[in-house]
Amino acid sequence: MDTSKGWIEKGARFGHLTKGLLYGLMGALALQVALGTGGQIAGGREAAHVVERQPFGQVLLVLLAVGLAGYAVWRIISGIKDAEHDGRDGKGLAKRVGAVAGGLANGALAVAVLQMALGQPQSGDGARSWIGKILEQPFGAALIGAVGSAIICAGLAQFHQAYSKKFLEKFDWQGMSPRQQRLVTRMGQVGYSARGVVFPIIGISLVRAALAHDPGQTRGVREALLDIAHSGAGQVLLGVVALGFLAFGAFLVASARHRQIAC
Repeated sequence: MDTSKGWIEKGARFGHLTKGLLYGLMGALALQVALGTGGQIAGGREAAHVVERQPFGQVLLVLLAVGLAGYAVWRIISGIKDAEHDGRDGKGLAKRVGAVAGGLANGALAVAVLQMALGQPQSGDGARSWIGKILEQPFGAALIGAVGSAIICAGLAQFHQAYSKKFLEKFDWQGMSPRQQRLVTRMGQVGYSARGVVFPIIGISLVRAALAHDPGQTRGVREALLDIAHSGAGQVLLGVVALGFLAFGAFLVASARHRQIAC
């Protein structure tokens, strides 16, 4: 392995660890809300603000930004180079585009977290501002609508991942006992299922924003969780999704060590 690939792999593994801790924090906060014991509904940025308030918060934020950036670089390079061998057919291209889009989203979050660590002012509506600018461009609404549709499909694919256990294909079980393997499998299934609930809400909001030319209709993870909390199922479904986020966080921590990283 050459030096650049070695650094990319290390960044990807640290990124999995970082994202796992972030998902775990979002899940723990949401679970407290569902149980009525405090907490808050949080997306990535809100969870980072919670980290900021901890001892050595600035240092922790820098580490969080580094991890997210490492994950973003890996996803973007993987999608462009087809490092995971997804291919050039429709399904493969969709996966690769999704990898690049996920990388860009994590990169944007990394920048926001780093600004937080440095005490730089931030716009509280950054994502919607960007979407508003895109909607002002020719074919901007079509682009946002296409992205929203892709996220809806990605959300449904999360359920397929959970049912088929395809997420285990890139796992290296060396050094793990059968019991640990079963535990990681269940955490992945529960976690992917929770994402399958949240992703379509985000995707549908983007489609609505495109149709109405209104970026204010856009939903992020926080807003999606709020929609779940205010739905008919309310606190029960929020609690289930929160547990799913906790499980997915633990799964990503395991992935930091055991996932095969192609770059």
